Amino acid sequence: MSPKNEARIEWNIGRLRAGAIVNVRGTALRSKLIRAALANSWSNHDALLIAHGGKWWIGDAEPPRARLTPLEAYSTDWVKGLRFRVLWPEGATEADGQAAADWWLQHVLGKPYDLAGMFGTLATVRLLAKVVTAKTGIPWPEQWHWAWYCTESVVGAWSSGAGRDVWQNPHPTPRTTENRLASGALRDITAEAICVRPE
Repeated sequence: MSPKNEARIEWNIGRLRAGAIVNVRGTALRSKLIRAALANSWSNHDALLIAHGGKWWIGDAEPPRARLTPLEAYSTDWVKGLRFRVLWPEGATEADGQAAADWWLQHVLGKPYDLAGMFGTLATVRLLAKVVTAKTGIPWPEQWHWAWYCTESVVGAWSSGAGRDVWQNPHPTPRTTENRLASGALRDITAEAICVRPE
């Protein structure tokens, strides 16, 4: 997708689904570093579409705390090169999506970003954490759920809120989301959610 040819988006408000997964490719250096660490993944962030207070938002678990981001912020960032796709678990109902979104609002919104858990997704750090846990009995912080990183919050919402864990991975990343899209466990519903308008 070229920013020159597809400079802006419009949200199809009447067709949005609560709980839909927003799989994001950011433009910041941090986004590029995350993608490189995830074996050159296409994406570096996962979030959820959420209806709350009569408006649509994107539930983002990002530093320093999980927050509701206005759709307009994603629209503005699209013009600057941000890209995303909207995904849906195969076979999920709208009630499942609403349950996931409600769970995210109740358990994730306002919680600190889980930096320890995010680093825990890297294999070397996980291995060291297992050794420390085995020797001390103290669990690695990624097992504490008072803080959330992006994909962890999305998986928590769908698995605990809707009873659907399509990721099947204790250390999910945006790359895991991509793999589930490729396997057919998630499907791309971007065309329902947004219209891309030429400049």
